[in-house]
Amino acid sequence: MARFLWKLLELFSWLVITLFFWLIPIFFDKEPSLWLLVIIGFVVLFVIDFIFSRTVFRDKEKKCAWCDGTKIKYKLLSGQEGPKLWNSSNKDGSKDKRVKNNNYKASYYSEFECKECSATTKFNHEISSNPSHLANVKQRTLVSKGNNDRKGTDWRIPFGG
Repeated sequence: MARFLWKLLELFSWLVITLFFWLIPIFFDKEPSLWLLVIIGFVVLFVIDFIFSRTVFRDKEKKCAWCDGTKIKYKLLSGQEGPKLWNSSNKDGSKDKRVKNNNYKASYYSEFECKECSATTKFNHEISSNPSHLANVKQRTLVSKGNNDRKGTDWRIPFGG
């Protein structure tokens, strides 16, 4: 569904850009150069992409476990990679060399500090082939308390989810 919305927004942005370029000669009584049109088009697409990625594709569960705020900052050197798992493995857990492109996957553990209440929250991120603090969250746990009353909660993906 999100990809459909993205394509719809992309189509709408191209429509707006096209209409904008048709209206330039009417208002300014001259033809804009091709390079100007291309540069303005890329700037408009970049701005729309930036706004859309910050609102729609943002991980909704990456928030403070104390105050439920979304203004959190990654604590440098706090993250660590979880145990490595292979796509196909032997009984002892080692890499199955019979399978081509048998890459490892790992989860990631990170800590974020809330800018609003100064609480520290630990996140367990989903297993991926490129583990980092940017991956989607599957568990949220409070590490240290914040300044005000607690509004947030610890959270975990429901079993089977």
